[in-house]
Amino acid sequence: IVFNKTDVFNFNVIRSFHSTSCIPQYFLKGTILGSLIRFCRIISRSEDYIEATVKYFKSLIEAGHPRTIILSTLRSFISKRHDLLKKYAVKNKLLMNSISQNI
Repeated sequence: IVFNKTDVFNFNVIRSFHSTSCIPQYFLKGTILGSLIRFCRIISRSEDYIEATVKYFKSLIEAGHPRTIILSTLRSFISKRHDLLKKYAVKNKLLMNSISQNI
């Protein structure tokens, strides 16, 4: 799994901008895509990839970002980045369902 040093801090760390910030929607999508690519590059097991993605998406939802935008970005990523996801040997639909049902 991905180690995040802020998880062991004894105070709350805000890792993403809030949904009411004056940030364009495409910036959120780009941030999500960047994180999904990063996770693919540093995580070797599909179970760990799903766990890290779910944790990240939950933090975005807690910050007020719409679940629909998060999932549409994930769906787009899964359909376009076979080159990164093929190492997990998991069907696209199963990967999408495993993540979406846990956020």
